[in-house]
Amino acid sequence: MQRLFTCILVLGFVLPTLCLSNDGENETVNVMDYGAHGDGKSDDSNAFLSAWQHLCGGEGPATMLIPSGKIFLVTRLELNGPCKAPSVGIK
Repeated sequence: MQRLFTCILVLGFVLPTLCLSNDGENETVNVMDYGAHGDGKSDDSNAFLSAWQHLCGGEGPATMLIPSGKIFLVTRLELNGPCKAPSVGIK
């Protein structure tokens, strides 16, 4: 069940980013750098929110990286904008 939720979560973020343009230098924000564990047991919600706040507050285009091969446990999240960054993506 957790794997299904993770797949749905990731697809929900990845598919919309296919339409985003990438102008200039793109900053990559890895959720692991913000304390995510990706072990399927620990709540990674705060790490995702912190990574989003950094990503959204930047001046240039940026991408939030959610590494493959991990299982992230998150509660319902609201990734609010508008962002200062001209474009944001999730990969």
